[in-house]
Amino acid sequence: MCGIAGILSTSGIAPGVLAAMGDGLVHRGPDGSGTLYHSATEGSRVGFDDGPPKMMANTVAGFVHRRLKVLDLSDAAAQPMMADGVALIFNGEIYNYRDLRRELEAEGAVFSSSGDTEVVLKAYRAWGPNCFARFQGMWALVILDGPNNRVVLSRDRFGIKPLYYARTEEAFVFASEIKALFGVPGVSRDADRRTMARYLGLGTVDDGENTFFQDIRRFPAGHWGTVALDAPDKGVHLHRFWTLGDARFEGSFEEAAGQFREMFADAVRGHYHSDVASGSCLSGGLDSSSIVCTAGTLRGAEDLANNSWKAFGYVPADGHLSEQAYMEAAAKVSGAALDIVTVDDVAFANAVPGILSHHDEPVGSASVCAQWFVFQRAAAEGIRVMVDGQGADESFAGYQGYLANMARSPFRVLADTVLPAQLRRRLMRRNGNGVQAMTPALARLAEYDGPSDLVPRHDLRRTLAADLQSRILPALLRYEDTNAMAHSIEARVPFLDHRIVEFAFSLPDEWKISGNVQKHIVRQAMRGCVPDEILDRKDKIGFHAGKGRVCTFARSLGNEIIANATEHERDWFDKKSVAGIFDENDVGDERERVLWRVINAKLWARSLN
Repeated sequence: MCGIAGILSTSGIAPGVLAAMGDGLVHRGPDGSGTLYHSATEGSRVGFDDGPPKMMANTVAGFVHRRLKVLDLSDAAAQPMMADGVALIFNGEIYNYRDLRRELEAEGAVFSSSGDTEVVLKAYRAWGPNCFARFQGMWALVILDGPNNRVVLSRDRFGIKPLYYARTEEAFVFASEIKALFGVPGVSRDADRRTMARYLGLGTVDDGENTFFQDIRRFPAGHWGTVALDAPDKGVHLHRFWTLGDARFEGSFEEAAGQFREMFADAVRGHYHSDVASGSCLSGGLDSSSIVCTAGTLRGAEDLANNSWKAFGYVPADGHLSEQAYMEAAAKVSGAALDIVTVDDVAFANAVPGILSHHDEPVGSASVCAQWFVFQRAAAEGIRVMVDGQGADESFAGYQGYLANMARSPFRVLADTVLPAQLRRRLMRRNGNGVQAMTPALARLAEYDGPSDLVPRHDLRRTLAADLQSRILPALLRYEDTNAMAHSIEARVPFLDHRIVEFAFSLPDEWKISGNVQKHIVRQAMRGCVPDEILDRKDKIGFHAGKGRVCTFARSLGNEIIANATEHERDWFDKKSVAGIFDENDVGDERERVLWRVINAKLWARSLN
């Protein structure tokens, strides 16, 4: 929807800094801009596209907003939005905003716009930070609460929308993307060696508040926090507003399947609601097909607006691991027009450096680039909202590795409780090439002393919760948001409606995995809506850039990428071992994963200079 950024500083805000931060987020909001300055003595002033307001004496806060128009396309919904000394900048969508609006109107609130932004602002005015637990949606927002001399930050339950922050000696700064923070003097670009070590050795990304930059943090999902206007250098005080809970479903499997079907249709209906053209990502798998086919059913019943009805899928150029036949089956049943994206090796290689640069931090696999091309095509077709299937695998047990969780042998229980350190070392050896590529000093950092969340566990619910909240989903959401917003598209993920996630975690394990059938309850609930050939698939492929593509890309870079061209590379990489990895003939998935991490880390290191 938008890009947000800001500075809190008792020593004032240098001219041009807010504009520089906003310029770094233009792709997130090409439809308009707004700026706010707040003075400890004179209150707040707001300016929009015709220029920022005049800076005041004793200015202690500055906000900048870049707008992507999705709901209420009028200027009445422009941001920063103010009411009674409280100002809001907001990135995301609140899907139950119409219900909240009716509730607020019953309490006396008066509205001058038709979208969700004013609802968020007046919900905070009416209910304070308790409003966040009442939102259904995705958001990263910042509120300047003048009457209480504070700034309030909040991020949705799963971190669908991004929010980063940093502290300097005199200021607290925040933004939707890391690149915007570097517009502020004093924000360091120093790399975090431990984060890099775990990435190279284990492929770990986005599993906590730390980023690849030593002094930049992610605001945690499911939290709100406060920063004092008169002491921003003290940082943010955090409060959690949501947890998964431990509720258990009471009822039969058939009742649960019916409840999921109704709940999912309601989520899909809400996620397609917009005032601009919308489309869908379609892989041919169960998750995206469930979304597209459910949306088709709703459209057929005239229960969903028909702003646009297109689906976009990626197929590797060589046809290997193609799911096109399944995409076509889902598109035919739903009535969606299908647009297939295919990219050859030359176009892929030419695009990769720019894609990686845009992401600000290293990414886990080349599939991120394949997803980039899908959003690129959708933007070219005039699409502003894309709906995708992220979150289903982590809630309903869709990954192949979860099958092992159901084999509860005595050895597995012993491994989970007695041998975490040994298993961690075994995992390090299995990813040995990644470790060997590093200098010994960096390799030691990869064997971190944190929780043993890297070993398989027999408790499926615990494993799913970890994957949802730290190990897998946060990275996928970062990739999705960055790829979409790079093309001025808002990505929405109905499987992450928190009601669906809470429902999923209330179900018995065997309703998710029955024998060797994964996401069992979703398959049963979608029977009659999604084609049987998709529901009965056992060959989960996942999003794949194309077999051998990373190796081909590595060869195109030549010896120049093997050399340690920067101080960081000399600190991180053993040149001889890296050369050995590049010289191998194996084009298997494991070597490609290691090659990708080495290349990504080296290109990222060079971008820091």
